[in-house]
Amino acid sequence: MDDYFEYLNQRKQLSYYYRKKLLYPVYLSVLPGRGLEIGCGLGEFLQMADQFIGVDVNQDVVDFCRNQKLDVRRGTATNLPFSEAQFDSVLLDNVFEHIDQPEACLKETKRVMKQGGNLLIVVPNKKGWGMDPTHVTYWDEHNLPEIIEKAGFQVLQQRHFPLSSKKLGNWIWPYNTFYVLAKAIGSGSV
Repeated sequence: MDDYFEYLNQRKQLSYYYRKKLLYPVYLSVLPGRGLEIGCGLGEFLQMADQFIGVDVNQDVVDFCRNQKLDVRRGTATNLPFSEAQFDSVLLDNVFEHIDQPEACLKETKRVMKQGGNLLIVVPNKKGWGMDPTHVTYWDEHNLPEIIEKAGFQVLQQRHFPLSSKKLGNWIWPYNTFYVLAKAIGSGSV
């Protein structure tokens, strides 16, 4: 097993109940239909979302998920192993900040989505972002909605979660996130 797999396995123990009881029900409430989770990790969300397929770049993670009887494929955020217009919903949960080609990721995401489909991108707050050296870009309420709209999505909702105050979330809660819910519309200009 590699370091990434071990990191995810440790994180799973620390945040399992928080994610299962608080985050994932919110995600499911805004992500209808057949869905795709890009960067599915150990498949925690997929265990609750039986209409979702996962994709991850790490073969150890893919093998682990498949051993759990989850439908997970190997692929990258910029080269998804699916044909066009396959999904009603797409989730990137604490993944987008790791991507060094965000425009290409959004273009590829839109390619596999049905028009009108929902996209949910969840990123860590500043404190959480600083805790992981593999993070590439810090996204917030200024730059994340902008790049999503430029890619041909209509932003429906954006907020800090679970604490709605950015300042308070950054101060006391490293797991506070910022999310953008958007709908796939016309062609993007990424």
